[in-house]
Amino acid sequence: MINLAFGSASPVNLSKWNLEEKISLILCQLLVPPDIDITIVIKNDEFLQNLNHSYRNIDFPTDVLSFSSDTVDPETGNRY
Repeated sequence: MINLAFGSASPVNLSKWNLEEKISLILCQLLVPPDIDITIVIKNDEFLQNLNHSYRNIDFPTDVLSFSSDTVDPETGNRY
């Protein structure tokens, strides 16, 4: 399952459906099993700076933060 979260500062022309379709295509090309959950958050620099500071102790915005997990969603049985 693909979960997308957009902030108010997200580009207006960014289509959630178009992005989901492209992500699905990329995951398929990378041979990622279909029972994987992925969450993508598109937010502003302030939000990313807070996450970067909380998780990496770096008090600056960043373009990308990624977190892997071996956790299984109890509702779907999918791995995060």
